[in-house]
Amino acid sequence: MDSSDKLKRAEAIRERLRSAPVRRRTRSHARLIRTILLGTVAVALAIAWLADAYGVEMEELLGALTASVGFVGIFAVLAMLVGLLLGLGRSILVRRRRINRAPP
Repeated sequence: MDSSDKLKRAEAIRERLRSAPVRRRTRSHARLIRTILLGTVAVALAIAWLADAYGVEMEELLGALTASVGFVGIFAVLAMLVGLLLGLGRSILVRRRRINRAPP
């Protein structure tokens, strides 16, 4: 596929997303959130079942689950902070470019 074809295709996708009704996008987000939550519950139940099958104490299991949730949470927060910093840096660079391009 040629790079110009890729750009045209990407622009067509962006245009479809922009013109999509907000309600449809909201339903899509709701489905994604529901899928993530149901997957999380299923994994937690599977881990609890395996821990019971192998004789792991519930306190030890809860401690491990708490540590893993904390670990994932820390990295999620770090990812959001890096995203915010990159967005801020990008907006600063765009402003500087606009100022430098302005005719005297």
